[in-house]
Formats: sequence, structure tokens, C-alpha cells
Amino acid sequence: MTNTTVPPLPSDCTVVTASRCWVSIFWELDFNRTFLEFRDRPGMASNAPSRDMITVRIVKGMERNNQTLSSGREVNYECDSSDKCNGQEGLQKLLSSLSVEDQFQEELAPLLKIISPFDARAADCLYFHNTTFRCPPPDLRRCHRCTVEVAQQTSLTEYACATCEVDESRDNFVERFKTFVLSNPKEDIDVAILGCQLEGCNTVNNANLVYKASKITFDSDKYFKN
Repeated sequence: MTNTTVPPLPSDCTVVTASRCWVSIFWELDFNRTFLEFRDRPGMASNAPSRDMITVRIVKGMERNNQTLSSGREVNYECDSSDKCNGQEGLQKLLSSLSVEDQFQEELAPLLKIISPFDARAADCLYFHNTTFRCPPPDLRRCHRCTVEVAQQTSLTEYACATCEVDESRDNFVERFKTFVLSNPKEDIDVAILGCQLEGCNTVNNANLVYKASKITFDSDKYFKN
């Protein structure tokens, strides 16, 4: 689905009164499938200024062949600036203003090689952080891969967390997501995440490769002109 092929809302879709509107679009690029979800969201105070937000996510995981990355992209749009802002017209306007691309397969696939069995001690995952939240120390008994997460605001590093992941339900992965706050671009935040099993792979330098190998841009001039 693109900005020129946004379908009308299904006939069984119910329009409700709510403080904020929300829509999620998820593309399974390998299977040429798109999923749409519409719903309302809890709002802010009635006298608060309008605060429309867009979150764009690129996520790829290593396939079992240890060569190919699966491909998925997601856009979440939360708005309260107009009635039915998450409808067909709002989506067309949104998608025509977004540009998303990546070279994760070409640039990062070697970093995501699956190591089986995985030896957490041999992997020597780095542990460091400059944040007081959501960066638990490695648990080598349950560790399944090294991870690093870096967030930037206005191109400055806001936080970094490198540790060891205990989630065994997924394979090695690369992810980038960016949130645009339409009323205040200074609040935009840009996050790069890497889950890998090569020795010492969870460095900030490797997280920066995620930024270099992908591009997420929002043309606010085009959006507000439409």
C-alpha cells in the first residue's frame, strides 16, 4: 500500500467520538501484505494544544538460512488535529510526505549471523549505559544475544544502552524507528537497535551503522501544504 493506493475504510468500520485518533500500518514486504488497524486513543487535557505524532519503524530479522533478512515496516499515526484524521484522506497525506529506505541487507546482514549454540561468555557482550532506565545488566545464564540501543534527539545522543537480551522468541535483528512530533520538531526522537551474537558486536559504532544504512524523512512542508 502506498499513498496512491490507500483503500477507503471498511464498511463495517465504526466511527466513534474520542479524544485522539490512531492508525497503524504494517507492511510484510517479503509477502507483499499490508495490515491496517484503526482505533481511538486516550487523550490529553481538553485545553492542551494539538499534538499529532508519527512513528516510523524499520525492522529486519535474520532468516534461518543465515543470509537473508526478513523485511517489515510500520507506521503509527496518532492525531487530534481534525475529525477522522486517521481516515483515508489523512493516510494519503501522511504517506505522501514520508520517505523510508534502508540497506540493511547489504550493509548489516553479516553482523546478524546466527551463532548456534550461543555462548554468552564467549560473545563477551558489552555492558554500558548512560541512562537510569531499561538497561538491565547481563544475565549470562539466560542471555541469547548482545543488544545495543542508541537514541538521538536533534542529532545528539540522548541515551545509549548495551547489554544482553534474554528474549529467545526472536532471532538476531536490526531496527530503526523515528518519531516525528509535528507541532515541535525539536521533540523528534530517532532510535537504532541491534541484536547480534558475534563477539563484542553490540557497540555504539555498530549502532551508528544502523543510522548510516537507513533513512527516514518527513517532509513537513509538503504535509502542511496538502
